[in-house]
Amino acid sequence: MTDHTDREETLEGPPPLGAGEAIAPGYGIITHLHRSNNFDVYDAWSEERACRCIAKVPCPDRVDDPTVSQRLFREGRLLKKLTHPHIVRAYETIRDPRPTLILETLTGETLQHMIETRQRRLPLRGIVHLGLHLCSAVHYLHRYDILHLDLKPSNIVSEHGLAKLLDLSIARRPGRGEKGMGTLEYMS
Repeated sequence: MTDHTDREETLEGPPPLGAGEAIAPGYGIITHLHRSNNFDVYDAWSEERACRCIAKVPCPDRVDDPTVSQRLFREGRLLKKLTHPHIVRAYETIRDPRPTLILETLTGETLQHMIETRQRRLPLRGIVHLGLHLCSAVHYLHRYDILHLDLKPSNIVSEHGLAKLLDLSIARRPGRGEKGMGTLEYMS
């Protein structure tokens, strides 16, 4: 999740929090990593754990939107229940002073970044391993009646040859759901 800093120049809305600011009690910002339509993602330091972690919070202009906060807390509850080597781990959710989801730090690259920056194709063996890891993660989710609904290269991190699936913010059980959720280019 370290490949998003180049996107900061195109941020819309209020600026993200800066280095050294507290995002939640016991968590300080190291750097801003990414902004989506609804969430800011930060590299943060956990005083309690004495290690880096990822902090996901609603964007400043979305912090008062109850739908966005509910999605964040639902993702946190879901990830804290799941234990799988190819799904990102959640440590905790925090309500005040702002809704925050604390996740494990992943030091690898997103599959999107790998595709965009590699001068040559990924080796077939590596692609097969990533595919097997993703199939394992998706199968695990489906066993628990959970649909990811936003499976795309930017939600997959490759770290030391292991794939990890990210962003379960719109994951849900099968059935009727909200229209227009997900990333248009990857909807099926």
